[in-house]
Amino acid sequence: MIRFAVVFSALLASAAPAFAVTNWVADETPDSITWEGREGNGTAFGGRCTAFVADIAFDAEALEASSVTVAIDMMSCLTGEKQKDEYLPAEGWFNVADYPKAVFEAKTFRHEGGNRYLAEGTLTLRGETRPVMLPFTLDIDGGKAHVTGETVLNRLDFGVGAGQLASPEVAAPEVTVRIDLTATKSRGAP
Repeated sequence: MIRFAVVFSALLASAAPAFAVTNWVADETPDSITWEGREGNGTAFGGRCTAFVADIAFDAEALEASSVTVAIDMMSCLTGEKQKDEYLPAEGWFNVADYPKAVFEAKTFRHEGGNRYLAEGTLTLRGETRPVMLPFTLDIDGGKAHVTGETVLNRLDFGVGAGQLASPEVAAPEVTVRIDLTATKSRGAP
């Protein structure tokens, strides 16, 4: 019986690294999450979401055990243009009073070759949850990771600018979201 306990303990100890993933702490910088839309006349405008909390457990050698959750403070999603920034938090657009956070969650990742990956996740915005595919590149240098990615969302899928504001004469439905994130391996991570 003692022999069985020793062998079982040894098996558990050797199996543990297979399930361990590296935890990362994201550097919160103003340009980590940016977006670009187009006004009804075709003029491009951009914005950024400067406040977010990221829970990142990612290891290229253990994609099946990796996960990412990013909660974005929608009040921090601004363009820098006074008029736009007055109406973006309003009910017709982000409706920050009722939906203060947007959440991106991914638990499925694919290696696409080299430093390219694909995250299959969901985005919850204004109470609507939709699937989102986020292609990204990942470069790791020691304890630092740099991720860049880009995806196109349809704002109408999430009720952003619904009703009269849904018209492409007000703003194009497509919004390009870009990620440029640096993270540091957390202490105690493998």
